[in-house]
Amino acid sequence: GLGLGLGILGSRVMATPKGMASGADTVVTDFSNGSVNAARASRKRAEEDANLLSNRIAHLRAEEDRAKKLIKKTKDKAARALEERRSLRHEAVRKLEESRRPDRSRVERINRAKGAVRENRQKLQEKRWEETRAMKSNQRRLAKEYKESRQAQIEQNRFRYLEVRRQREIARKKREREEAERRHRQMEEHQRRFEEEERMRERTERDIERMQREEAELIERLQDMQTEQAQAYSTLQNAVDSPRQSRPSRSRRPLYSRY
Repeated sequence: GLGLGLGILGSRVMATPKGMASGADTVVTDFSNGSVNAARASRKRAEEDANLLSNRIAHLRAEEDRAKKLIKKTKDKAARALEERRSLRHEAVRKLEESRRPDRSRVERINRAKGAVRENRQKLQEKRWEETRAMKSNQRRLAKEYKESRQAQIEQNRFRYLEVRRQREIARKKREREEAERRHRQMEEHQRRFEEEERMRERTERDIERMQREEAELIERLQDMQTEQAQAYSTLQNAVDSPRQSRPSRSRRPLYSRY
């Protein structure tokens, strides 16, 4: 009875590693699903970053187009100013040639023309300075915006990196906690199964002891019945044999023996 109980318990224990492997496979599957969800969330965040960066690039390109238009406009103005200066120079030369004549009015016109040329040259120079200052200011503004955008992107990436680390740490602790709980439940289940097997073994051993006693009693009763049957058969045999032994003596009696 004890060997039978230990054999059943051994088969239960040998089946336990397969259950442990199944539990480990479930944990691995849960971890894989968590990894896929984390990867999907990272991809969505990357797409959002790409959209934000695309908007900033579009804004910078628009600023670049405006700067190019401003430069072209400035160059056009400079070309017109140069053309005007050449015209004024030609006019000044013409007037200077006319001034070579001994005419006071011509000298005055030449002086006025020179003054107009200097005034136009001064205005043109001021316009160039103003456009140059505007261009440099625009470049500084774009550089500042780019630097601020880059710094914000770095800070955002750092925050996301720290957040990912934090989420991974939380996930790791959760996995460890779930693994500990799973092992605890598994140990409790093993203990419960062991106790159940022990109870079944004890019950089986009690049944075996009861059946052994019943078997011994039945064997003893059968032996008594065999003895009783043998005695009964012997009695019957004696009863059957006795009349046969008495018949010859009766046959030898004379028929008149009753008289």
